Amino acid sequence: MYKISASPHIRTKGNVNSIMRDVFIALLPVTVAAIYFYKMDAVKIILASVLSSVISEALWQKLNKKPITINDYSAIITGLILAFVLPAHVLLWIPIIGGAFAIIVVKQFFGGLSQNFMNPALASKVFLLTSWSAAMIKISTSTDATTAASQAADAVSSASEAVVAELPSLWQVFLGQATGNLGEASILALCLGALYLIIRGVIDLKIPVSYLAAVALSSWFFGKEGLMTGEVVRTLLTGSIVLTAFFCANDYASTPITAKGKIIFGIGAGVLTILFRVYGYNTEGSYYSILIMNVFAPIIDRISIIGLKEEAA
Repeated sequence: MYKISASPHIRTKGNVNSIMRDVFIALLPVTVAAIYFYKMDAVKIILASVLSSVISEALWQKLNKKPITINDYSAIITGLILAFVLPAHVLLWIPIIGGAFAIIVVKQFFGGLSQNFMNPALASKVFLLTSWSAAMIKISTSTDATTAASQAADAVSSASEAVVAELPSLWQVFLGQATGNLGEASILALCLGALYLIIRGVIDLKIPVSYLAAVALSSWFFGKEGLMTGEVVRTLLTGSIVLTAFFCANDYASTPITAKGKIIFGIGAGVLTILFRVYGYNTEGSYYSILIMNVFAPIIDRISIIGLKEEAA
């Protein structure tokens, strides 16, 4: 799922396994943080998602008489990332269906590892939200719709009045807190994993740096209180944005291959993230932004390659 050199002598099975293993190791701090903050809820969702992904890949390859490749870590990584973008309250059938969809529909239908045109875990997240929105969003257990709506309105009103007082410190946000999806709990854990990938040379920094730069500038310019009023630091210290920058935006199969294309991809995803967050009131806009840019990745590459040819001429 991550950057693998296009050079034929480098793209060997052993090299792919080594890179996937590094990504798996980088996800371990995030896994530990998720379990620390969400306890057994996180354990159950992570196990369900990973097992569903691995079993789905093995069964599909077995039925189609293809070599079984579950030892390359890619299915495990897909299962982990899918679990990380799910909230802790979902029932176990959600990650089970999600893992199967990510592996079979988004990955295997298009040829398997390195052939998918968009990020499997994020595509599965959107599929689950679209298909079972009520199960994905924690709602009131009241059977009285009017009462539930009234309670929701009161909650929104109270939250808006006390939002300033209730905002945690940046240090608390960095260390971690159970306020969102499993993988968004701790910025520290995400940064530790990202640092490992950078040291190992697994990810190309063009996309993460251009993405975070675009998020920073866009969040300042498109502030919720008006233009040029955004809070940059707090926006950057958002779990979904850090998770996206280092673990979702670098899926080599669904991102541009040229240096210029990677930068364009990162900038586009960063701007879309903030537009979704500010004008769409969608705190998970970063995931949608990656999927949209995945679709445009071939066009970005084509434009970039044409530009390189013109410069060479």
